[in-house]
Amino acid sequence: MQRVKTIWKKGRKSYWIKASSLTLLNRLLVTGFGFLNFYVLIRLLPQADYGLWMLFVSVTTVIELIKAGFIRNPLIRFSLGRTSQKFSGSAASTAELSSPAVATAERSSRVEVLSASFLLNLLLTFLIAVLLLAFSGSLSLFWGYAGLQDLFSIYIITLFLLVPLHHFDYVQQANLSFKGSTLGEFTRQFTFFVCLMSFYLTQRPIDLVTLAFFQAVAVGFSSLASFFFARRYLTFTFRTTLPQVRTLFRYGKYTFGTSVSAMLMRNTDTWMLARMTSPLSVALYNPALRIANLLEIPALTLASVLFPKLSQQFAEKGQGSARYLYEKSVGTILCSVLPMALLVLVFAEPITVFIAGEDYIATAPVLRITVLYSFLLPFNRQFGVTLDAIGKAKINFLFVLRDALLNVVLNYIFITRYGLIGAAYGTATTYLIAVVANQVYLHKNLQVSLLRIFYYTASGYRKVYHTGLSVLQKKT
Repeated sequence: MQRVKTIWKKGRKSYWIKASSLTLLNRLLVTGFGFLNFYVLIRLLPQADYGLWMLFVSVTTVIELIKAGFIRNPLIRFSLGRTSQKFSGSAASTAELSSPAVATAERSSRVEVLSASFLLNLLLTFLIAVLLLAFSGSLSLFWGYAGLQDLFSIYIITLFLLVPLHHFDYVQQANLSFKGSTLGEFTRQFTFFVCLMSFYLTQRPIDLVTLAFFQAVAVGFSSLASFFFARRYLTFTFRTTLPQVRTLFRYGKYTFGTSVSAMLMRNTDTWMLARMTSPLSVALYNPALRIANLLEIPALTLASVLFPKLSQQFAEKGQGSARYLYEKSVGTILCSVLPMALLVLVFAEPITVFIAGEDYIATAPVLRITVLYSFLLPFNRQFGVTLDAIGKAKINFLFVLRDALLNVVLNYIFITRYGLIGAAYGTATTYLIAVVANQVYLHKNLQVSLLRIFYYTASGYRKVYHTGLSVLQKKT
């Protein structure tokens, strides 16, 4: 019995180490190449064009993350722990759970889940494409730049290329495998970077339409790379039922709504700046967001790893595992974020000039405010992951919708009064209010404690200290 426990513990640690390492690498690739692309683009494009490209990218990022919320979470949740969920209410023996009948039923159910997920993925893509064709012109007029309509037309090609890419990635994650997603993301980012560098090194001018076309090419290559690793998990059989589609849809509609609300919240400041001021303000505001995003890598890494594991443990052990995983993950993220955030707060001006150039020195005060997000985002991000994983997607959606609406009001007030930096004030205030409300809910329903979160943060620093001390002692 002791041997079984030891093996299980090793397997659990192995999952966290492998999954976290691969997901961290994935996030580093996305953020690293995103930063390099930003560094090149900000020097290739005039400020006005760069601001317009950021508006386009913000919309397409919202679209991709909305699709992820609708497709990824239901696929993972209903693929992991299905047998244990099915038999959890009965006194099924080990022999019954491992019988051919159960194995056949689980394989059949898995085919139905994957088929239903792919169908919903395709249908949602068609719907988004139709909406883009119908409203991209109005969106272009709203921001005062007709050329955005051409960019959205090209993006429709990218949108359909994303259907297989997302399916391959989510199927792998549902099987607790992250290698293919990492390689696929590397291929996508590297391809786009190479295209940009070909113009940067030759000093040739580049237009926004060409950039949009490069995006589609990068996604195409990424799909091929991801398929290489995903093919072992694919069924290559399409068989689903209307009840199965309804099951995924009922769960997915709330995670879809959550993704919409979350992305509206993350982009409200940029969009309102563009409407209330000009695209030039967006160009000055975006470098602060880019630099602050570097501090989100730990939170994004643990969020990607935590959701499939939480879904599995919730199916096997119930709600009791949620509190520990939430507190531990938030404490760990804060431990890694705090030193970097303090560094950026102190040296905001030289960091801004080094990264974006002298023309963007006005970004430094905004950067100091956006860096404060890094203290608050881990609480909110892991809050959403936890609620989705334990089946409370509707409650998560309502909380995020509340935050999104509040952010619109606060951004309008602060931008009207303070201009560029007002967008940062409004968003920071929204995050602060959301953290307080979310912690009250978690304490009441999951007995989450802020003291335990900060204890895990302090424990992280103690481990670093003792590790460093032992290394020095060995050397001496």
